[in-house]
Amino acid sequence: MKDLIESIPDGIVVVSRAGDIVLSNRQAERLFGYEGGELQGKPIENLLPPGSRDAHVAHRSLYFADPGPRAMGREIELFGLRVEAR
Repeated sequence: MKDLIESIPDGIVVVSRAGDIVLSNRQAERLFGYEGGELQGKPIENLLPPGSRDAHVAHRSLYFADPGPRAMGREIELFGLRVEAR
């Protein structure tokens, strides 16, 4: 699966129910300014501006209550935070 994720030209981040990053590809690491493997185990909320983190925890909980494929960011604008901005 890692090879498939790496072949996708967009940044991909896979998160556990607890909100920890379990898998990411090089494109996502580059986008957020991390080196290879540094994202694994970090909370997904580390990639969000501080003012968005609590709301994201709530959104994540709602998603895992009824998981399934859905597009993210279609109805709202999403912002990410690079490692050097933290």
